[in-house]
Amino acid sequence: MNKTLDDFELVIFDCDGTLVDSELLYNTVISEILIEAGLKQYTPETCLELFTGLTMSAIREKIEQSDKADLSNILSSDNYIGRSQAKMNKGLSPIAGASQLLEQCKTRNKICVASNGERSSVIKSLNMTGLYDYF
Repeated sequence: MNKTLDDFELVIFDCDGTLVDSELLYNTVISEILIEAGLKQYTPETCLELFTGLTMSAIREKIEQSDKADLSNILSSDNYIGRSQAKMNKGLSPIAGASQLLEQCKTRNKICVASNGERSSVIKSLNMTGLYDYF
């Protein structure tokens, strides 16, 4: 059975990687923090491969287990969020076709964003990419 947008009352979008092309940006921040901590094997590409979609606490736990390191002070949410938000000002863009899809959905469905990202980062991402007004 083929479904169309008309078959759904509500459409829930993820933000990072679905509406906003932010995964490389966020994983670059993680990489920079880890390299500063002496964990040079965590390049942006490696972080993208290993950590996309994980929460900060899950990332920290995974690294602490594999590298036997205490990263609680270095890889803190405050440090990560501050650095990420600074980078957002320089290089965030919407995923290709996101605004067109949102425009189409908005006329037919209720829409919202769900994310495991920090609320302030999600709002800033949507604002920076011109997608906030859809919600």
